[in-house]
Amino acid sequence: MKKSNHLLIITLFLLIFIYSGALNAQWIQQTSPLGTEILGKMQVVSATEGWIACGASGKLLHTTNAGTNWIAVTPFPSDLQMCNPSDIGLTMSWPNATHGWALKTYGSLDNPNGATLYQTANAGADWTKKDFPKLVPSVSYNSSDLTGTWQVHGIYIDNPTDGNVFNGIGFGTTTIAANGSSTSTITNITNSGTQTATRTSTSPGDVSPKGVITISGNDMNGFISSDKNLVILTNTDGGGANNLFVWQKVNSTTVYSLADLQGTWQLHSIQTNANAGWIYGTTIMDAAGNGTTTAFGPNNNQSTRNFSSLLSSNGILTSNGSDMHGFMSADKQTIYITQSQNGGYSLNVMQKVVTNTTYSADDMMGIWQLHAVKIGSTSAAWIRAQYKIGATGITNVTNYTVNNEAMPNGTSSIFISSNGTLSGFGTSTANGFLSADKSLGVNTLTDGSGSYYLALYQKDLTACGDAGMQVQFANNTTGWASVYNSLYGSFKIYKTTNGGTNWDVINGITNPVGGFYYFVDALNGWMFGASASTSGSNTDILHTTDGGLSWTTQATNIGLAKAIYFSDVLHGWLVGRNALLMRTTDGGAHWTKLNNTNQNEESQFRSIYALNANVCYFGSSLSGTSNEYILKTTNGGDSWTPMQVPFQYDMFNVVFWDENNGWISGDYGQIAHFTNNTGIPNIDKPTITISPNPSSDFISINGVTGTTQVLIYDIAGRILDNNQVESNDKLDIRKLNSGIYFLKLPNTDNNTVFRIIKQ
Repeated sequence: MKKSNHLLIITLFLLIFIYSGALNAQWIQQTSPLGTEILGKMQVVSATEGWIACGASGKLLHTTNAGTNWIAVTPFPSDLQMCNPSDIGLTMSWPNATHGWALKTYGSLDNPNGATLYQTANAGADWTKKDFPKLVPSVSYNSSDLTGTWQVHGIYIDNPTDGNVFNGIGFGTTTIAANGSSTSTITNITNSGTQTATRTSTSPGDVSPKGVITISGNDMNGFISSDKNLVILTNTDGGGANNLFVWQKVNSTTVYSLADLQGTWQLHSIQTNANAGWIYGTTIMDAAGNGTTTAFGPNNNQSTRNFSSLLSSNGILTSNGSDMHGFMSADKQTIYITQSQNGGYSLNVMQKVVTNTTYSADDMMGIWQLHAVKIGSTSAAWIRAQYKIGATGITNVTNYTVNNEAMPNGTSSIFISSNGTLSGFGTSTANGFLSADKSLGVNTLTDGSGSYYLALYQKDLTACGDAGMQVQFANNTTGWASVYNSLYGSFKIYKTTNGGTNWDVINGITNPVGGFYYFVDALNGWMFGASASTSGSNTDILHTTDGGLSWTTQATNIGLAKAIYFSDVLHGWLVGRNALLMRTTDGGAHWTKLNNTNQNEESQFRSIYALNANVCYFGSSLSGTSNEYILKTTNGGDSWTPMQVPFQYDMFNVVFWDENNGWISGDYGQIAHFTNNTGIPNIDKPTITISPNPSSDFISINGVTGTTQVLIYDIAGRILDNNQVESNDKLDIRKLNSGIYFLKLPNTDNNTVFRIIKQ
């Protein structure tokens, strides 16, 4: 919604427009029942029936009386969240009056549903949800995900300036029943001594569908991994310590042996007290549990230590002569260890390096939930945040909380090497590693003020991120739907040949592409776009003759396109920003830019519609003004006639049934209908009509004089039938398949053309 309210100007214009006696054709404003909600794509299925795809509510508008009344229809009964479409909302398709499909966007990052498709086969009276693939499967959680036994490891870090400093580690087990009650047996090793205690609780933790764990009356906050085997939590205890806990699900069927330790492990650790700081390094272990760790500390000091470990059959890791206690994950890729040594306490994370695992920036894209602790000379804290990481590593930090204090949102950066090493985080002293399954990141860093951090971040798959970009059906069975994932930057076009029951990825098997498309039949389509990794940079025109399996480039660097339309396989049009207008008369083998519209060079051409090879309409807007125009050609674009329309805000869509009936829609709920009033009827030239339309068997042609020729074309421009008829004759269309056709009377004035629907 972009323009200021020029109400007086518009009112004066409307008075001049409506009461001008010299005009027979006019645009009449219509009313949307949704008020000022943004309106997107329009489609008409007869001279009186049509649909409009709307914005935030996820509704469609439907009319059966040429727009005198528009009725709101809700195809998404359980998936109401929508995104406001930017310019044209390409979210529906009607190949005929009875069959329609509506594709919704993901709505928001809190909605895990992603793009969702609904279909009707009875003109919108009933809608059926069709299973639609997701680019990235989403995960949903509930309290039952906590049921079971968990191994617990944690570290307590107190403020060094606190008069009663409490530092230490804790390890043990927590068992949670189906009703949420829990029994925990934890051993705490702290500067107050060693104590093992068993505690029961009837206060269940609350698990949101987003995987966030909270406990009433406690500032504890955590997140469950996508495989639901790892929980990471932070909280402040009653003694003032800042705590980081790790829960690992115990899988009773998993059996461990010392051989599971063999290999190379990345190590990250944070320590308290006399050895306050962090270390990172590499541990190499053999099948007998013997290992060597090479580690670096905050001052880049290197140390090497040999040790011997024991691993029980149930996954508990210990070492002779120390209080080291750890647990190996069920996938045997991660170990969490607590240990006290020389008056310090540490929490250690070991991640197995899996040979031949290659990493890229794509592995970091998406949303991550972060939990961390820091220790410094004057302060200690836990930290929580949400990271949204883009393709270049730039990270948007939100929900940023430090010791219950909300912090301003910000940005950071995370970079990953091909071997999984992480760096960035706004400091040169940061070092991290991404797990082999690419769902868990660990890093240590120094912030330059004397504080040391250990951060764990988990991939958040609760938000799908799929945005439904476009859906189009050529007939009742063959259609396409495109999806762009805003979290991971990926784009896919899917095709169905059974009405949406099954979908296959097609967007160029050998030459992937992405963008907005228009198909004239099941094989021939055109697209403006670019690569498969984006929704289209809108600079190229591409063509397919096999339904999207392969694409060839027809034109490059054309400008920023906004809409493309073909009246048949030869004649097509494209419009865009900065008065971009192009046409082709040979199926796109040659595209020509037209500069004969007399529109401002900064005008935005957002939509276009062609009735046939000669008659075409497009909408023109000029930002910051109320100058909204429809331009019409009747000679294939050689010249254009402008019609100013009664819109105060941006026009997004134009559609015509014939030269006497058209509609436009746009911002702030604007709708207008074009009618061509011919004034006093000419008795020498009776009006030609056809009825019924749609029809399943016969069509009557009324108003012709004598015998006249009738041609029936399919949507690709092929002649399917050639007959001679007289007025009131019935034309047999039973042999035609269901779909849209063109009926042409070449011997009448203006080569009368009707669009007909075979049911």
